Amino acid sequence: MSASTGASAAEGDSAGAEDEWLNGLADEAEAEGLDGAVGLDEMAALLGIGGPMIDP
Repeated sequence: MSASTGASAAEGDSAGAEDEWLNGLADEAEAEGLDGAVGLDEMAALLGIGGPMIDP
């Protein structure tokens, strides 16, 4: 008798498809380069959530 992992085959396929989709998005973002990129501090300011994310 084999032990169950609790994940169905469909869930495994779904997770694999999600990983593939996310990897595709990451590849597209890397191909675009840093033009127009926003740093964490700038994003925090744009969102109005405070100062630097990391204290120097």
